[in-house]
Amino acid sequence: METLKEPISVRVARLNSELTGKTKTPERAPLISRETVLDALQVLYDECSAEGMQKLDSNIASFVLKYKSAIKNLKTLRVNISDFEIKNIIGCGHFGEVHVVKEKQTGDIYAMKTIRKFDNGTKRMSFEEERDIMAFGASPWLTSLQYSFQDSSYLFFVMDYHPGGDLLGLLYRVGGSLPESAAVFYLAELVLALHHLHGMGYVHRDVKPDNILLDRCGHLKLTDFGSAAKLGKDGLVKVGPPVGTPDYIAPEVLQCLDNKSEKTSGYGISCDFWSLGVLAYELTIGSPPFEGSTSTAIYSKIINHPKSLKFPADVCLSQAYVGFIKVRSALL
Repeated sequence: METLKEPISVRVARLNSELTGKTKTPERAPLISRETVLDALQVLYDECSAEGMQKLDSNIASFVLKYKSAIKNLKTLRVNISDFEIKNIIGCGHFGEVHVVKEKQTGDIYAMKTIRKFDNGTKRMSFEEERDIMAFGASPWLTSLQYSFQDSSYLFFVMDYHPGGDLLGLLYRVGGSLPESAAVFYLAELVLALHHLHGMGYVHRDVKPDNILLDRCGHLKLTDFGSAAKLGKDGLVKVGPPVGTPDYIAPEVLQCLDNKSEKTSGYGISCDFWSLGVLAYELTIGSPPFEGSTSTAIYSKIINHPKSLKFPADVCLSQAYVGFIKVRSALL
């Protein structure tokens, strides 16, 4: 082993910083975290606790006996589902549900996302991206993570709770559309949210009213980073199949379906700005600009957007606002 120039005391201090998470930043993940070490220890103990393993080697049996009490105490001290009283459900999807929860000891209210574990490497990566964005994204426009933990079947993300609901719910409450001035307000805040997210090196890939929350003061919070992806050094995403909601998906994301060469295909932050333009249209018109009875029909209109993008004659919007929407599509 190579002899290091740093003294032992300095290296021990660095190890402590790594384990306590003091070195983590959006640009640099720690070598290993305290939670990772505890998870690994728990898995090791559970595997060694199997009766067959203990019979196989007396050292394994001694290990289990020696650390039985310590492991029990660690389980009690770590954040777990019993710390929370689960209230009403506020969201659900293919991979899990979101509930309002109350921390039993303090009475603090949070939103808790429960995610079923899969043996799918791509989705597991997305869960890690989602956690890292909320944990490291020190932005007033992004939803923050307060705690994360897991059990044998689920991952749990405990996040800030925003009582204003989502932007889709707001549209329903006001009759389907907003005045242009209100739409501009929310779009401006969404641009700030995307700027922070892109600055962290991520692209959201699923910007839509359902994924935009409103806090108690009415300000916007971008959420649901389950489809987010890390941008490569060239500023493009080239990993995994295209994702997103059909009505809001960008043409360049669809084009990746036809490009079989991973080295030459890819898309960047422009896909989020396409969704921004779709949202700008929906907020004032009351429906997305590209609709169809099937996903294929919607995708066809998106690919042919120069011809299929139309504005109702009875809707009064400023030239600047209409130009903003058209520019979003003309950039692609």
